Amino acid sequence: MEIGITFASVHEEYAKDPLRALDEIKNAGYNVFEVSPFESFNHEDYAKALKDRGIRPVAGHYGWDSFDDEKIEGSIAHAKLFGLEMMIMPWCPPESITTYADTVKTAKKLDAMAEKLAKYGYPLLFHNHTIEFETIHEGKSVMEIFYENTSLLGFELDLGWGYAGGCDLVPFINKLGNRLKTVHIKDVNAEKTPVEVGTGLVNMKECLDAAVAVGVKYGIVEQDVATEKRNYPPFESINISRRNLKKMGY
Repeated sequence: MEIGITFASVHEEYAKDPLRALDEIKNAGYNVFEVSPFESFNHEDYAKALKDRGIRPVAGHYGWDSFDDEKIEGSIAHAKLFGLEMMIMPWCPPESITTYADTVKTAKKLDAMAEKLAKYGYPLLFHNHTIEFETIHEGKSVMEIFYENTSLLGFELDLGWGYAGGCDLVPFINKLGNRLKTVHIKDVNAEKTPVEVGTGLVNMKECLDAAVAVGVKYGIVEQDVATEKRNYPPFESINISRRNLKKMGY
């Protein structure tokens, strides 16, 4: 498994000086990256800055309407510019999962998005927050309903939000199997606040070992929390996470 990171892990520092943030990310030992099309940083300059530092963007998060007919070409152009391997839907509208029927309908919509993207050569993954595990319909979580009512959709399992939402992570990783394409390496404390990897409550090594066993190639560190809620400054924080992952064999 290659270990990467999102800009969200240092988002406040990134907003102040994106080039310095990328230097710190590289120096901490992260060689792959997850991008977003919503950056204020010029996309061409952003892609060049990553390439110049030997940081390889492999996936990106896109908005709920990014694959509508009038927007999909722009989304595909963004993915091609960065040389992405995967495109990720990072959320679903809360009103779209209020009932079992609504959730099945949303699953079908996600699968239709995945079918559309497949024609361009990109797999679509769905990224969870806590709500998709906390919301239960007919005895099943939203994530389970999404899995059972799709065939083309892949998944990016956010380990921290999954844990915070009550997911038994290793069995769920095994259930997703080869439809799990990447994981967000996020640790959380008892207050469900993201903390440095290896310092929280997530059984991280077991999760990563299980993910590798089902074929996951990338683990993306994300500690998306404000600086004042961290135990360490952002750049120190991402170094701690990287060192702890190395101790786990990653």
